[in-house]
Amino acid sequence: MVGRNAPARPFGIETLFVNSQRPPAPRFVLAVRFAVVCPLVLGVLMLAVLGRPTAVTAAEKIAYETRIEGVAQKRVRTLLRQTSQLVTLTEQPPATVAGLRRRANDDRDRLRRALRSEGFYSAAVAVRIDTETDPVTVTLDVDTGPIYVLAETRVVYTGDIPADAPAVPRDIADIEGLSAGMDARAPRIVAAQNRILARLRRNGFPDPAVAERQAVVNHDDRTLAVTWRIDPGPYAVFGGMRVEGLESVARDYVTEFRTWEPGTPYDQQAVAETRKALMNTNLFAGIGVKRPGPEDGRQPLVFEVTEREHRSVGFTARFSTSEGPSASAFWEHRNAFGHNETVRFSADVGFINQRARGEYREPRFLREDQKLISSLTLRRQDSDAFTERAVASEVDVERQLDAAWTARLGGALELTETEDNEGTRTFLLGGVPGRLVYDTRDSRLNPTQGARVALDATPYVFTVDDTSSFLRSEANATHYIALTESERFVLAGRGRIGSILGPETETIPASKRFYAGGGGSLRGFDFQSVGPLDSENDPLGGRSVIEASLEARWRVTESIGVVPFVDAGNVYDSPVPGVQTGEDARIRASAGLGLRYHTAIGPVRLDIARALDQRDVDDIFELYISFGQAF
Repeated sequence: MVGRNAPARPFGIETLFVNSQRPPAPRFVLAVRFAVVCPLVLGVLMLAVLGRPTAVTAAEKIAYETRIEGVAQKRVRTLLRQTSQLVTLTEQPPATVAGLRRRANDDRDRLRRALRSEGFYSAAVAVRIDTETDPVTVTLDVDTGPIYVLAETRVVYTGDIPADAPAVPRDIADIEGLSAGMDARAPRIVAAQNRILARLRRNGFPDPAVAERQAVVNHDDRTLAVTWRIDPGPYAVFGGMRVEGLESVARDYVTEFRTWEPGTPYDQQAVAETRKALMNTNLFAGIGVKRPGPEDGRQPLVFEVTEREHRSVGFTARFSTSEGPSASAFWEHRNAFGHNETVRFSADVGFINQRARGEYREPRFLREDQKLISSLTLRRQDSDAFTERAVASEVDVERQLDAAWTARLGGALELTETEDNEGTRTFLLGGVPGRLVYDTRDSRLNPTQGARVALDATPYVFTVDDTSSFLRSEANATHYIALTESERFVLAGRGRIGSILGPETETIPASKRFYAGGGGSLRGFDFQSVGPLDSENDPLGGRSVIEASLEARWRVTESIGVVPFVDAGNVYDSPVPGVQTGEDARIRASAGLGLRYHTAIGPVRLDIARALDQRDVDDIFELYISFGQAF
């Protein structure tokens, strides 16, 4: 035996032969020990290897298929298949028929519970297992029986309801969505319960709770009666609104969003609407609402806000073979004076267009759904059509009519010096721009569903040698259809039509005429080159335009997309598009292929396009690179 202070030895065969604490054993003793221990060790090893249970392979398990029969309603069949463990665990078959039978018997009770939730309170489920088939067939024979109907509902309150509290639900006549004789489906009853609680929260009870829900089935009449016992909690009326966490946003601006009056019954929806409106200002990264203890019998609310950064800068670049490289940059302050006023300065620089613009936006101008927009723009354009230097100012009032519709009306004043085929002329223009927009797109940079329609009309009065006037109107529409649920295939369409009513084309300032061709118009054609041309093939512009585009956007991977497209349209000298005849009046069309690289903030676009019926002035192809979709 090893001594108390001797070093420990690992257990091994050598300990049978070496022991420094006692004299060596005789050889025959060692032989006996060896003869006894070796078989024991080998036996243990053999049991560990040969006696270990072997895993049942998939081929040895009982493969099966499940059939649910006797159910006519598609909704109920879908529910039963979603509920069935036989269906859910098809890819994990049991090892024995007995195990399969246990699984099927468990399903019987599970399906009966699901059927009761659909109003079939006398339903029965039988199980049949056919082991002669391959795979084994498990059939669940369902007898739904008649569907039970709702007889009555009652709401019993466990707490006091003040006499001056608004009406609260009492019976089936007071509960929205329920009526006697309708199918007694559990989802409908649970939804009604949620509406009862929501109604209480809207009528002075911030914390109602269901203490008990009792459902009594009458098999003779095939009816169900439901009784709710509800603890309404304490009755409350609104107090004031306090705001914590403000840094640069003015407190009086935030409290303008309050949608309740102190002293009125507490309304959870009013609180939610106030919070949502504040979040929609984009001034806050987070808003929490607390209800401290009542003060003077009223419930005050504390809005804890966290302001987001209010300043931002941005930059983008573009390139096309027809317009060359160009770049845009902006600086923006979205809370310039503490009331969510936006001040934005932007600049565009390119070979053809150069522009500097300052813009001011004031929300909640004179009313909650209205904003004031004013701008001052300096611009210069040097194209084959004309050369222009201009300064323009505009003031508009924009109103949100509803979730989709927006209207705008304002006044504009513009001084422009234009050089075109008529020589160099200076125009002073005054206009009343109006706009109506319908927008249901799900994204601005990369929409996959929805539509946008913009209707613009501006009557102008202008002076050059004498005073004249014209009406410029234009409609633009885009529509997006996701062809698959994953939105990997999107069909996108665009249309444009415009008209100018007034004097002859050459009298109208060149910058107000219509043009087509280029990356934002008809791809495959040179910038502004579609439409009437002079003797040197320079664009003249026109008094009407019509355009259409169609794209099939296929997102091949999460980051790569392919977009075949066609564009078509033309510009006309007449105020009505398409009434002219001749070679120059025919619709010009182009086709091309685009590549999209999708990023977290939007796609990078590369389009290559070619005119289908090329003129002498058209290049072999045009290339466009920019950020965002073409439309």
